[in-house]
Amino acid sequence: MIKGFTDYNLPKEYEIQLHAYYNDVREILGPKLKMFMLFGSCSLGGCIPGWSDLDILIVVDKIDFMLARRLQRAQQKYSIKIALSVITLYELDNRRVDGKIKVALYLLGEGLLAPNYVNVSTGIFMVPSLNLEEVQADDVYMLPEYLHKLKRALCVPEENKRTIIKLLYLV
Repeated sequence: MIKGFTDYNLPKEYEIQLHAYYNDVREILGPKLKMFMLFGSCSLGGCIPGWSDLDILIVVDKIDFMLARRLQRAQQKYSIKIALSVITLYELDNRRVDGKIKVALYLLGEGLLAPNYVNVSTGIFMVPSLNLEEVQADDVYMLPEYLHKLKRALCVPEENKRTIIKLLYLV
């Protein structure tokens, strides 16, 4: 199942910017784009206008520095922060992804998330299923990293309140 951008009941500004960024990504990546998916709080009905960012997962067959740079430049055009995760098919197939993406893939497998675009021109696009134990095991390993980031955020005056609250939530 492919989910449309209007299916999320996002605030209009979020929906417009999500759709515009999706169009930018398709233009930049062309046939290299294998999957585009909104995940995170906005995909689960938890969007808080002015606070939430758009978490985007992009799967490509392969990526190079120039394409990654173009994607980064495109995300800087928008007033709503776009938190972009780009992974290759190899990383996806071998589960070489971070904990946040593993949660998204688990939710996708459970039918709680759906991609917004899947390129099936090269055959059936299969997302590996993850079980809850795999996701929970990653959470245990990520805790020291989150604590380190939180400690750094609390010690650096430039860090904003939003970053600190998100890290506290992760811990």
